[in-house]
Amino acid sequence: MSQANYTHNHALTPSAAAIAAADAAALADMDRVVSTLELRDITKKYRVRGAGQLTALNKVNVTVSSGKTVALVGQSGSGKSTIAKIITQLERETSGAVLLDGQPIPRRGKGLRAYRQRVRMVFQDPFASLNPTQTIRHHIERPLRLDHVVPSREVEGEVRRLLSVVRLDPDAVINRRPHELSGGQRQRVAIARALVNNPSLILADEPTGNLDSKTSAEIMRILEVLHSRGNTIILVTHEDDIAQHAHRIIRLRDGKIHSDEATLRSKEKAVV
Repeated sequence: MSQANYTHNHALTPSAAAIAAADAAALADMDRVVSTLELRDITKKYRVRGAGQLTALNKVNVTVSSGKTVALVGQSGSGKSTIAKIITQLERETSGAVLLDGQPIPRRGKGLRAYRQRVRMVFQDPFASLNPTQTIRHHIERPLRLDHVVPSREVEGEVRRLLSVVRLDPDAVINRRPHELSGGQRQRVAIARALVNNPSLILADEPTGNLDSKTSAEIMRILEVLHSRGNTIILVTHEDDIAQHAHRIIRLRDGKIHSDEATLRSKEKAVV
């Protein structure tokens, strides 16, 4: 068995005790600032050469209460990914407003940077967002240092803590590069990096789209732990089985909200 295969099959899975400790650490994490996010009359139009304008979103209104899990569901072209990009301000809406705790979100400078620290996105393909030449340590350490999240002497410990929260063995992965990990392990690294600034809202864009069913269940369990510690979770997905983990399912069609319904989970103990 190759070293890479050995690591994949054995060393990357923490012991039951380590998992329990990581869960406890997550639940006992620092106090969070929970937030209510509101999209008010959001319209997004794109200019298409030779075809005028394409309306991707048409007066969409959504409120996501703090501490809840909401699934945005729709097929390709429905507008769900456009909503995700507007929430994270990777794109600007054509008209309408994005509000956080009742206040319009900042558009530039330190205010926008602070907003993006509170609202973090996990992409479907973590390999595309991870530098293949850099180690896992680098990917988590760099934002910790740039944003001065913890004192320099505590950075190494914080990197290891975040890896443990997403159920990776720090010793096994910290000096490896993205291509040396499986898709599920890379997704865990992406989640760990998203947690660097202790965000109140995590937007997961098709977090299980490229994963098998077993690994998908493991990723959903991690999101469950994050939700239980106070995070608001927005899931963007086309998979109904993933959407059923949410408290509420918003279905989009042709840039409009087609339905907005509570799930059975909304009547149960709050879980992802």
